[in-house]
Amino acid sequence: MSEKGVIAGFKSAKKQGCKIVVIDLDEHIWQVRPFELSKYISRRKADFGL
Repeated sequence: MSEKGVIAGFKSAKKQGCKIVVIDLDEHIWQVRPFELSKYISRRKADFGL
């Protein structure tokens, strides 16, 4: 429900052996701060060897 949810999503995807993660920015996210979102995504790149 926020940018911080990206961390949980990536950890869950890694645990399941996923190679792709889709981040759904739907109506449940009240406000998206692009810089914060990109920061959290960037921190998780190492999970997938990028």
